[in-house]
Amino acid sequence: MISLAVIAEIGYYSDLSSQPKLQEAFHFVFENGKDDSKTFAAMALGKICGGNVRKFVPNIIAELENESQKQYVILNALKELIHLVPSERISIEGIAPFVDRMWNSLLKRAGSVEEGYRNLLGECLGKLTALEPVRFVPLLIDVLQKTPAVQVRCTMITAIKFTVSDERRAIDPVLKDAIGVFLGFLNDPDLTVRRTALTLFNCVAHNKPVLLKDKLNVLLPLVYKETCIKEELIREVEMGPFKHEVDDGLDCRKAAYECLYTLLDSCLDQLNIFEFMDYVSRGLTDHYDIKTLCFLFIRRLVQSAPLSVTQRVDQFVVEIVKLLQSKAKPNAVKQEHEKNDELKRAALRAVHSLTLLPESDKSRSIAEVMGTIKAVPDLAAMWEHVKNELTLTAVATHAQGDVPMDTN
Repeated sequence: MISLAVIAEIGYYSDLSSQPKLQEAFHFVFENGKDDSKTFAAMALGKICGGNVRKFVPNIIAELENESQKQYVILNALKELIHLVPSERISIEGIAPFVDRMWNSLLKRAGSVEEGYRNLLGECLGKLTALEPVRFVPLLIDVLQKTPAVQVRCTMITAIKFTVSDERRAIDPVLKDAIGVFLGFLNDPDLTVRRTALTLFNCVAHNKPVLLKDKLNVLLPLVYKETCIKEELIREVEMGPFKHEVDDGLDCRKAAYECLYTLLDSCLDQLNIFEFMDYVSRGLTDHYDIKTLCFLFIRRLVQSAPLSVTQRVDQFVVEIVKLLQSKAKPNAVKQEHEKNDELKRAALRAVHSLTLLPESDKSRSIAEVMGTIKAVPDLAAMWEHVKNELTLTAVATHAQGDVPMDTN
């Protein structure tokens, strides 16, 4: 892999197209190398385009058009190439003659059923769109609105996500009007499309929250809707003599809660905080992953909206006490016991934050949860460990000068 990196650097600054064994070497790695070697080789192939754009770029596109078995690695090469535009050796003008072929080749494969391939393809489309947003954003919208194919809709939404996250060009004016079209697919009838749209929402909220400013009142109810457990998405599957419950909506709910968590940082002033906390409270009764995230919500809310949280302490404490009093099933395996303990530690960290609220010492609910903790030796020991852990973290953070220290 070191040799590939060296070839990439040399080839970026010098024309290696006359080297007779170069193509043979890349072909050997693509055919016989391990996955990480193939990825490195693909990145090197993309980078050596800097040495001779007119020679190497058409070769990459031709491989993509040929429906070969090397499609995934060739997409990695194309991604590296687009990432380098514009740069010292590869200009927008330099690849302009090949852009249409790139675009058409990528669109042709947008309906792939393999999600990893679609994500990579979407990244290439998105980075290409960022180079000429005025031209390509309307084309993405046209495909998105006309296609009946779920996979194609997902690819188009993924593409604009990578356009949004590309900071190389000032593209906000183009995205301002267009982003609402893509985020409107939060209401798509297909679960996979909605989940993909949620990842886009999260990306926009994180990278360009200003684009949501006049749209949040319409979009936030759609995000809230995806936090709800949908019984029709829960099915039972048999695994040998056992029956196992599968929740097909879980990934979508997790994505929705991740969006809400991002909004706490980027759009707090636009949220109805009490409505927001209702969904946090509901999440405390959901799956392990969502409960864990919602305990983080509580800690963040104590920092950003302490007076509002004070009015909802009772609601949070009810669910926290239930969890602290819960026990793993008698026949639970070691991993389940460990997950249950980790969840309790997450709950105790949230309790610690609640004790930092104004006048928390006068709260009956906080007194109740503290009584629950101290009544069980294992919980009491866990509580002391969590307190010490958080105190050390606060001291370290204060030493770095990030925030004022509060270790009460």
